[in-house]
Amino acid sequence: MASLLGERLFEISGQGPPPQKDFFQLVITKNEVILTSWRISLRLECRGLPPNQQKISHQDFQNDKTLQYEVGAVFGQRILDYTAALCQGKFDYLERLPDDIMLRIMYCLELKDMALLAQTSRRFKTVRTTVAAMIGQSCHTRKENINTYMYICLESSRQS
Repeated sequence: MASLLGERLFEISGQGPPPQKDFFQLVITKNEVILTSWRISLRLECRGLPPNQQKISHQDFQNDKTLQYEVGAVFGQRILDYTAALCQGKFDYLERLPDDIMLRIMYCLELKDMALLAQTSRRFKTVRTTVAAMIGQSCHTRKENINTYMYICLESSRQS
């Protein structure tokens, strides 16, 4: 499962909360949390300032309340919780699975189970919606059941 993890586990960017106009980027790698901020200001003394970058290990991030507060203020509580979970080694492997493995999982599930899993995983929902659209198009021309069509999708993804 560790092979599913790339060097960057998560990345997000956005503008700070009002009244700030500063721009922030949060990158979580296998070893550290990196918060970069760019000051956006019309003042002459702020022009040409390099970005401020804070690099901190996962363990130190869990203990640094100031950085946690800043991440929460800029990106929200949900992103802060997700960042803390990644720093604790709680990875979301389902979101990182290759498409052919996702199709294999879908092939083994009942329709109601697919719907439930799609509620917990955004990526699974996207794959399911794509397959459902393909099935919908196919059903107009052929009468195939869902498992047969899933098998066809699986075989075509394996060949490519």
